[in-house]
Amino acid sequence: MSLVTTGNDDQESASCEEIDHAACLKRTGRKVPLALLLVERGFFDCLDEAQRWVMAGNVLVNEHRLDKPGMPVAYDAILRVRGKARYASRAGYKLEAALAHFAVDVEGCVALDCGASTGGFTDCLLQHGASMVYAVDAGYGQLIGRLRIDARVKSFERTNLSDLTLSMLHVPPVIVTLDLSYLSLTRALPTAAALLAKQGRILALVKPLFEVESSEARRVGRVDNPLMLAHALERVLNAGASCGLTAQGLAKLAFKPRRGTYEFFASFLKGLDAIPWRYDEQELLAIIGQAGIGCAIEK
Repeated sequence: MSLVTTGNDDQESASCEEIDHAACLKRTGRKVPLALLLVERGFFDCLDEAQRWVMAGNVLVNEHRLDKPGMPVAYDAILRVRGKARYASRAGYKLEAALAHFAVDVEGCVALDCGASTGGFTDCLLQHGASMVYAVDAGYGQLIGRLRIDARVKSFERTNLSDLTLSMLHVPPVIVTLDLSYLSLTRALPTAAALLAKQGRILALVKPLFEVESSEARRVGRVDNPLMLAHALERVLNAGASCGLTAQGLAKLAFKPRRGTYEFFASFLKGLDAIPWRYDEQELLAIIGQAGIGCAIEK
């Protein structure tokens, strides 16, 4: 069972300079080079990247633009980076839209992010108040540096969803997010439901190409038939019901895909006295035809 996400951010090159940050801060006392402080604050993963942004004039220190990476600045200076994405990847904006649409409050919650990749979902969950996130991915070395060193993140690399057991999760997650590729949610949902706390929620990113039964659609990389798409969405919703989850809704994402077909989010509850979402084929077709939630422009 594979946990590989699509739309991954480009990884930083191996040329990024390695440095003993703690030692440097100790040597420089109360002032530190601007580029180093940006790395320490988690704006960038490495000095090379920070230096490029500073020299491009995109960094403000106490609202004053500085363009010299080595300029000593106060350790408690207020830093702002213009044009820097809010989340580790564009996936964070997708989850942000779903949290708003389904009115999900993750403040203080323990979450499980399956298919974490660079950490877009993980980053979004933390920024919305999650107390801890298990970041799980079959790959290795993809999670960005500031999330890798965040004490609230427990990273499971080279780990498939099927590899996880309850004993590995010291605190059961009350919310599970799924961003999987090359694996149908009809197979992933039962496993995710078993890992969820007795009462909790699953937000699953539905990627139609991995849900349709048409080999032709998978070959060309898109699903053009709305009825075929509706049947694929229905199979995902039925799979949730078959493992004891209660569907709460389905939403199309407005984000224009880099390739292929628009994606959807499905929301499920477990162990709560929730009223199931009622839908039929016409309701699914209507959702498919909508503009979608979130921003339509790729961030």
